[in-house]
Amino acid sequence: MTKLRRTIIAAAAVAAPLSMTAVPAASATDSAKTAIDCTTGYEHVTRWNIKEGETQIEPNGNYFLPLYDGTATACLDGPDGTTLSLHVQQHFGTEGWKTVGSAPQAGADKQLAHNVAGYTWYRLAVTAVGGGGTYTVGLNFPE
Repeated sequence: MTKLRRTIIAAAAVAAPLSMTAVPAASATDSAKTAIDCTTGYEHVTRWNIKEGETQIEPNGNYFLPLYDGTATACLDGPDGTTLSLHVQQHFGTEGWKTVGSAPQAGADKQLAHNVAGYTWYRLAVTAVGGGGTYTVGLNFPE
C-alpha cells in the first residue's frame, strides 16, 4: 500500500487535537557538533537546495496523508552555519494550510515528533532563515 498519498478529498479536513514534541539537535556553539542522520530509519527521504529567504515544501513539494492516527517524525539535516526552520502544517479546507507545530529555530539540524490524525493532510515547510545550501529531510508517519 502506498504510504505517501496524493489523494484529493472533496470534504474539508477535520481539525483534531494535536500535540508536538521537538527534539533539538546539538547547537552551533557545541565544540564537537554531533552529526544528525536523516536517512537511516526514515521511510521518505528527500534532498533539496534552498536559498536564504526561500521556503520549500516537503516531501518533494507535496503533502502526506497518514492513514492512521499516531506520531509522525521528521528530521532536518541542513548545511553547517545555516539557520533553517522546520514546521508541520495541516490543511484546514477552505482556510488552507496552517502551521500546527515547529522545531526550535536555532541551527540547521532538527528533529520533530508530531501527533497527527489519520486521513488529514499534512506537509513540512523548511525555510532558510540564514544562509542556504543542500538539506536532507527524513519523514515517517504512522502505519
